Amino acid sequence: MLETSEVQENNEDTTQENELQSYLEQEIFVEPKRKVTWRSFIRISGFTITFVSLALISMIIGLVMYYGFTGPIVKNAGFWIIFVGVGLFLLTIIFGFERVN
Repeated sequence: MLETSEVQENNEDTTQENELQSYLEQEIFVEPKRKVTWRSFIRISGFTITFVSLALISMIIGLVMYYGFTGPIVKNAGFWIIFVGVGLFLLTIIFGFERVN
């Protein structure tokens, strides 16, 4: 009877050591946690955000120039700035840059 209880204690010790060893092995090979940002939920690169921002800013500047001033040259420049902004926006949306891991 004593021998079986000793064997059981030894088995419990070895299982605890095995569990500890497997836990340590798992901890060694765990990948480091990545920083979660608002851009990590949508797979968009920084280039796409930059080009869309530039397009929107140029469209706003073009609208201000086109409707805010009365000179014909300023209106013409405003129109072309709006045109470039819309083109850049469409190209960026159509050929958007997806972030690669």
